[in-house]
Amino acid sequence: MLVAGCNQQPPQQQAPAVAAPTASALPLATKARPLIAPADTAFPYTILEHRPTPASSQVLIDGVRYRVEANAVPDSTRPLKYTYPAETKAPPLDSTDTRTASGTEVVYTFRVVKPNGQPLFARQLLKSSFAAEIGQDLATEATPWPPVFLGHLPLFHALAFELTLNPPDSDSGGSLLLLLDERTGRVRQQLLSSWNSGCNSPVALAENGLALLTSFDIIQANGRVTNLERPGFTIAGTLFVNNKTVLIDYLPEQDDAKSSAPRPTARLYDLNGRPLATFNLESLDGGLGYHMQSTYVGQTRTYYLFDENHQQLGLLPHDQPTAMRIINLQQLVPFQAPQHSTEVRFSIDTEGGTRGRFYIDTVSQKVRYRLLKPTY
Repeated sequence: MLVAGCNQQPPQQQAPAVAAPTASALPLATKARPLIAPADTAFPYTILEHRPTPASSQVLIDGVRYRVEANAVPDSTRPLKYTYPAETKAPPLDSTDTRTASGTEVVYTFRVVKPNGQPLFARQLLKSSFAAEIGQDLATEATPWPPVFLGHLPLFHALAFELTLNPPDSDSGGSLLLLLDERTGRVRQQLLSSWNSGCNSPVALAENGLALLTSFDIIQANGRVTNLERPGFTIAGTLFVNNKTVLIDYLPEQDDAKSSAPRPTARLYDLNGRPLATFNLESLDGGLGYHMQSTYVGQTRTYYLFDENHQQLGLLPHDQPTAMRIINLQQLVPFQAPQHSTEVRFSIDTEGGTRGRFYIDTVSQKVRYRLLKPTY
């Protein structure tokens, strides 16, 4: 049976047709508004995110799917103790003041399990073995948090884990990046990746998968490690610009009161640590450590770095990073509605409560902005 329509009223009972209202007769709230594309703010590189739980994860190695497992178990039979060295400028310590840190050894176990349930490998590491990277005091006191699996890095032939290491009931401490060989579990790298009272940038993987960037190092798939620390400065933020370059924001350890000239704080390097350019830009945000205050807009292939302290905006081209421009906000046009059809908008909210709204013209590259500052 064919059904011509859902309305089964006889013709004489059908309601008369009513003309559709014109656009001018529509209520204001229902008038169509021009569609404006949102800013594409996905970073071109990959941030290796923390998983919310240490649940088992699946990886594909040589066409075979394996299960990755990791845990941390304290060993109460192996107490740890570390005595702090006496301060050279302080009076001798009283014999009753031992100045010691105490804790318990932790056994970290990493397993990669075959589909039939048999392990491809099982590797155990001790918390005390990380002392060279995190300090002997923290390697003694640190709480046994389970390792976090960050992912499989095929071009490194490695599995990436991050270990959170902090004293009990404390926010101090940091994280350790651990790279294990994907087939044997052999330790390829173990390096401090972030520090809660210093640089706390997340671990990032380059677009081509051939390099990692932490808060302190560039790690290449060929095994080369380039440390980014510089005398007289503290690393405060790191950013993977493209497959060849990184931007590092530094803070001087001591302000030079004799010089009123600004000191370049942002430095551009290639992956082997060769300096390419320096900039007077402090695009940082705080909280539990520092990190780079940046947003990437895919429509313009540009990073926008907000320097709240100096009221500046850095425009860092993805493909030509040495051509970065730094603009004082007073040179920009304040935003007034409406938003243009060629503009995309993104937001930057700072730890201090400032809310920045930036409108980027994807044709002319011009920027309009408005800042909403907290009132106390």
